[in-house]
Amino acid sequence: MRIPSGLFLFPRRCTTQTERRILMLVLKNCRLIPALTEGYDLPAADIVLDGELIADIRPAGGSYEDAPVLDVAGKTVLPGLFDLHTHLHSLSGNLMENQLKDFGTSCFDTCEYANTYLKLGYTTVRDMGSNSRCAIAVRNAVQKGQITGPRIYSAGLMISPKDAGNDAFSLMYNEADGREAVIGAVREEIAHGCDFVKYMVSGAFLNEGSVPGNLITTEEELRTVVDTAAARDKYVAVHCHGTEGIKMSIRAGVHTIEHATLIDEEGVDMLVGSKDTFLVPTIGIFQFLIDLSKADSNDWRALKAKTYLPLLQQSLRTAYKAGLKFGWGTDLDMGSYVENPAQEFLVRRDLIGISNIDLLRQATINSAEIAGAADMTGSVRIGKYADLVVIDGNPDEDISVMGKPRAHVFKGGVHVG
Repeated sequence: MRIPSGLFLFPRRCTTQTERRILMLVLKNCRLIPALTEGYDLPAADIVLDGELIADIRPAGGSYEDAPVLDVAGKTVLPGLFDLHTHLHSLSGNLMENQLKDFGTSCFDTCEYANTYLKLGYTTVRDMGSNSRCAIAVRNAVQKGQITGPRIYSAGLMISPKDAGNDAFSLMYNEADGREAVIGAVREEIAHGCDFVKYMVSGAFLNEGSVPGNLITTEEELRTVVDTAAARDKYVAVHCHGTEGIKMSIRAGVHTIEHATLIDEEGVDMLVGSKDTFLVPTIGIFQFLIDLSKADSNDWRALKAKTYLPLLQQSLRTAYKAGLKFGWGTDLDMGSYVENPAQEFLVRRDLIGISNIDLLRQATINSAEIAGAADMTGSVRIGKYADLVVIDGNPDEDISVMGKPRAHVFKGGVHVG
């Protein structure tokens, strides 16, 4: 049964039986994964959608004469997926192409990538810095219902101390050095409507001449960023690869540490049991960078990635074995996502040894908790948003099926893919 997009763009409040028949939909014969389901223990179910919410989860095989039914025939139903680290204007890995985009082009490209995410089952994404703050404009349009798209959290521009290679990302950066400049930059991003603040703590792989493990800020500047953001009820996410930068970020009260490539055992110990600071590794991007060497064996980005990959593998294995809660981030451009939708799943499994269930938890409930959205997303539960992905296969048994086209995707009860 094909569900027309937009069928459920109606208010949830019903006053007649006819209206309720329009609003409701039953996903019949769903295969559920217990680790991603709350309040229901059986492996198979019928899921009743009412408007934007999951209204009920019932034993499979019921009869429904008063509502339309979509029989998923035993396919797996997951909660909507999260990507907590993306740059939505980035359709390709061509840095020059991305840098030359005007605001309008960046907005249209952001819309395209956002809807590609929806088709892949990602109903919530966190933009970590976009050209000219275009992701904020697209987020607002999605929230108003003017365009389709996932739930978007946006940082606006990335705040960064001056560092080598920053000029290649001038449309994405708000450069600030020193305490007063940092206060002004944080307030500027908040004034432009950011959901959280992104700050650069270490060097970057894609900045030519920058050293990923090196600090590029001071602890005073970082604490100033955190305090200024907190005064406006915003949290801070930091770009950080380096060992000392990670520990400095933990001490400063940063909420998410992006990449965390070189975390050491002391840093891991500082995070064990933490409910305040979390890691969002981005491992698939390493494979993208290494693949660049196939075209040019001397590509400086690939050489960096090859140098750091064994260190990343050791560090994040240690963090995973210690039980740290990982969020799901990819840092991939749209072209890479389309080419291999399972890339982050496979690389985390193969390089870090993460189990299939933990991979799925990282991409759903863990990330929902980290994003502060677990009350309404991240698991299949009565009363949560009907953000659901129907997968042809059993990803808890074979994670490679995440590379298949999605059978169905729902965001807030609306069939979007």
